[in-house]
Amino acid sequence: MLKPNPNPVFRNRKGIYAHFDPAQSLVCDERWQFISLGAGYIQFDNENTRPAPFAEPRRDALTWTLRLTSSGGWEPDVLAVHASTGKREARVSWAMRDGAEFASFCWQNGSDVRRVERAWQTPTALGFQSGFAMTALLHGLPPNDNPQIDVVWMDTLSFAPRAGMLSITRLGRETQATHFGPRALEGFGLACDFPEGLEAHAPLTGQAWRDESGIVQAWLGADGSAIRLTAVN
Repeated sequence: MLKPNPNPVFRNRKGIYAHFDPAQSLVCDERWQFISLGAGYIQFDNENTRPAPFAEPRRDALTWTLRLTSSGGWEPDVLAVHASTGKREARVSWAMRDGAEFASFCWQNGSDVRRVERAWQTPTALGFQSGFAMTALLHGLPPNDNPQIDVVWMDTLSFAPRAGMLSITRLGRETQATHFGPRALEGFGLACDFPEGLEAHAPLTGQAWRDESGIVQAWLGADGSAIRLTAVN
């Protein structure tokens, strides 16, 4: 995840995203909330229900804490995610060392535990199959028109991270059909260097459309899959 500016979009909001495969069958129900914790901290929570034919039908729960810096940006603190199967879980933490920031990833399936550490340069985004994640990613974009950023994608099944590059093109504003009727939305074209066949390729090669408050209303993958906002407070 990038470091978004403090904004009401990330304070005490909640909603639901519906995930669709290329055939437009519902494959996931995502419920999320942003909570201001006070003392300069904010927490993101989401819960994804992934029924069959997902490779491992289950419910995933994620909690992500960030802290507000003196410069007014959000610094990622700790992310934890686990599957209701009781087998899989992952944790990501960030720390400064010798003047540089590092991200430490740990993911496991039962007794099989994997770890990797990587430098976390600005701008870098942490991505996963979630409209919640795309809202955070777009909110923290650099101000230039067509930014390129590093992205680390967490695989939906295993939670394993994979690094790549994401190019973003600003598409301007236009009226789009949404669950709430026609809305004027701001569009972003996405293109990544993940090879075809990898999970990250389709959602990171497509389009995302957000409303005036910064919430992503639709994330449209190049393969025809989609994530659409269906409820928000």
